This record gives sequence, C-alpha cells and structure tokens, in this order.
Amino acid sequence: MIKEYQGKSPGEIVGLRPARQLYRAFGVDPTKTRPSSEALLRRIVKQKPFPLISNAVDVCNLCALKFLLSLGLYDADKIQGKVVLRKGEQGESFAGIRKGQVNLAGRLVLADDLGAFGNPSSDSLRTSVDEKTSALWMVIFAPQDYSRQLMQEHVATSTGLFERYLLRPGSSDSIGHDVRGGR
Repeated sequence: MIKEYQGKSPGEIVGLRPARQLYRAFGVDPTKTRPSSEALLRRIVKQKPFPLISNAVDVCNLCALKFLLSLGLYDADKIQGKVVLRKGEQGESFAGIRKGQVNLAGRLVLADDLGAFGNPSSDSLRTSVDEKTSALWMVIFAPQDYSRQLMQEHVATSTGLFERYLLRPGSSDSIGHDVRGGR
C-alpha cells in the first residue's frame, strides 16, 4: 500500500474520490477537513505508527483503508432512538475521541435523540467503542451515486472481517447488516 500511494497527492488517488465527492456535496473542503480514510492512508504512507485500539476499531480502520471510504464505528447500546443523517447546525459540536470539541456546522452528521454523534471525519466520545461494548453499529459513508454492488461487497467484506476477528469460535453470535443509501 505504501508503494502504491507514496508520492501521490490525495487528489491523484482515484479511490479517494468518492469520499472527497461526499465532502464537496456538503460544501466541505476535503483538503481542510480530511475524510477519516484519507487521514488513515496518509498516516500509513508517511509510515507513522498505526494506532492499535481494539479488534473492533482495528477492523474498522482496516476496512476504511481497503475501501478508501470514511467509516464510523459506534457502541450500538449508547445510541438513543432513531438515527438520522443530516447537515450539522450552526454552533453544533460534540466531544471527539481523543480530541476536543468537533465543529459540525454545515457538515454531514449522524444524530440520535441525544444529538450528533458521528461524521465522516470524527466520531463522538459519547458513542465510542470501549471495553464494555457488546453491540457495534458501523456506517460506511459514500456519495449517493456510489455503486450499490460495490457497497454490498464492502458490507460482505467488513462482515467477514468482524466475524473472523470478533466473534467467539463456536458461539451463536451473529452479525446483521443492512445496506441503505441516503438516496
């Protein structure tokens, strides 16, 4: 992966275009606020240490690098009520994971009954995965015209990786998935 992308600007990497297109659709400059997948790729190309957090987060980061799309991973039990995808309101923010307040004004956000908890650049501390997490909710962010077939392949790949690295052998645990678009 390092050799494939080293020396290229993000604009030259074809696989990053859908994530950048999604940002531009919401009026966000992806060169100023980077999609999480692009930030991870930059980290790998610069040969910076890759943070190993937990199997769940590590699988999510692996998928973000493989798909070159932003992903969000949340503790499903910390999400309250109905989830909506919307544009962030003026003055809206949340406490980010390992960072201060994340400005959400004008940006794509996921929100539940308690407010915004994720976007394609950052996730909130409130819904973050920790050692007590027993149910995960993952979102793959892509623009409206992203290939449905390719998205279904991403869901199958991520499901397989989660099953391989998170489920106990011989358990009756299962992973459900739903492919929806903000279409």
